[in-house]
Amino acid sequence: MGWGTQVSTESSHFPQYTYKSSKNATVAANLMPFLVIMCELFNGVLRPQGQMPVVWKYTMYYVAPFTYWIGGILSMTLSGQPVLCSEADLNYFQAPPGQICKQYAGEWLSTATGYLVDGEAVGRCGYCQYSVADEVSSSASREDDYLSLILLSISPG
Repeated sequence: MGWGTQVSTESSHFPQYTYKSSKNATVAANLMPFLVIMCELFNGVLRPQGQMPVVWKYTMYYVAPFTYWIGGILSMTLSGQPVLCSEADLNYFQAPPGQICKQYAGEWLSTATGYLVDGEAVGRCGYCQYSVADEVSSSASREDDYLSLILLSISPG
């Protein structure tokens, strides 16, 4: 089954599970918006797992099916994509007089993620903490990329 077909199939299963486990269609129609909102709030995209309150961090994050669905899709589609920071996303620091940014931050930058906007600049240096999307996803606790896809492929349907 193709990836697009599988995603469409999986996204239609959640409402069907809700309908089948409900007393009638009215109950399912009232439950569905609440369940979808809960899944969207606690999937780790709007708020990373590390920033969630403890009770949600260890329960709803793992129970919400969107956690695995969105995690799998994001990690596979964004892998290796370059990140270009806007002015608002940059961290600025001052290089000492007589040194360019690359000289001052070179040793540290060899072990850090991200990039200098202009390594030849003198004085004010702009630094973006991410250079590829994989660094963003690793900071959002997306270490289970393949697990997400496996769970999608073996779920009933």
